[in-house]
Amino acid sequence: MKRFGFVSLLLISLGALASENWPQFLGPNRTGSVSSFETSESSLALAWRIELGSGYSGIAVGNEHLYTMYSDGDCDVIAAFDIASGTRQWKTDYAARYIHVGGSQDGPISTPALYGGMLYCLGTAGELLAVEAKSGAVKWQHHLANDLGGKKPLHGFSCSPLVVGDSLVVVVGNPDGKSIAAFEKNTGAIKWTAGNDAMDYQSPSLLNLAGRTHLMVPSSTHISGFDATNGSLLWRHENANGIQTLPLSEDTFLIDRGGGFVAFKLVSEKAQYRAQELWQNELLELGFDVPVVIDDLLIGYKGDFLTALDRTTGERLWKERTGKGSTLLLGDQLVLWLASGKVQIGKVNDKGYVMQQHVKVVEKGSLTYASYANRKLFVRTLTHLAAVDL
Repeated sequence: MKRFGFVSLLLISLGALASENWPQFLGPNRTGSVSSFETSESSLALAWRIELGSGYSGIAVGNEHLYTMYSDGDCDVIAAFDIASGTRQWKTDYAARYIHVGGSQDGPISTPALYGGMLYCLGTAGELLAVEAKSGAVKWQHHLANDLGGKKPLHGFSCSPLVVGDSLVVVVGNPDGKSIAAFEKNTGAIKWTAGNDAMDYQSPSLLNLAGRTHLMVPSSTHISGFDATNGSLLWRHENANGIQTLPLSEDTFLIDRGGGFVAFKLVSEKAQYRAQELWQNELLELGFDVPVVIDDLLIGYKGDFLTALDRTTGERLWKERTGKGSTLLLGDQLVLWLASGKVQIGKVNDKGYVMQQHVKVVEKGSLTYASYANRKLFVRTLTHLAAVDL
């Protein structure tokens, strides 16, 4: 099986930081993976664990610090922690504690984005902030609902901000021409708004497909590709309630639909683009997990089962019961962050999964994806933040 080169193209287009950083949701290129990772003969070990307030916000990593959002007393906060010890370095209160409904838990959902010494954060009620990564001082802020007419979903705003060049792109959710918006990342000035679709819990991504870069924006009714520089619509295709896109090759991508996933090929014809459906099934689901691509395999979860599909055809090759979890790809090592509170690392091929090591981190895992940097895996739950030495 051969690795393909689109991951390196994504890294270039995103201007991502070095592989020793995890600057945003799902990592440097929003694929839940890094290409460079050397295995160690040491056993997995819990490096540190601290108590943390409620929230689902993921962990951005860079500058020897971790950054996340959570509820602390009566406030929702942004905070930085030392990567080696877990000691909190600063905390910024930005809003009253967000009280969740419908069986969810209190606190922020969005994962911060870390670029150029700034941390970009979105609160559950719609607070969009740029804070200094060294101090937590607020540089600029907007409110998606109050300033741009964004419609707050039932569980609140959850989009993880995306940095594209000098722009910060977020889902707004105003179907009157402001489904998404781009802000000048240094000043907060609005650069453009676009889209007329209703939005829920989507996050944008940047993919190189069919010879150019596309800002991929799922919505409640469509998947669309925009020009990230000016917000002009390049193409759109019906796809109900998709949340996240994932590149499969230089011209194909994956997106969730209903209880499963669908693969598309983006076709270019006379400078026009259209999405052509390749396969669809419910053999994987977007629950705990966004799948990862390993050579010719697509690895993800269906319920309690870790499952491998042929990424070209969608055919299931194998499944193995591990309990619910989420996947992370480090080089050729598959890391599982399980709902049981364990971290496992192992290898997969077209025949199955071989677990090599595991360690118990907490009593119960969470819906929040793990992050990686400096040979450490970082995980959080509704009660704790922890680091595991790999």
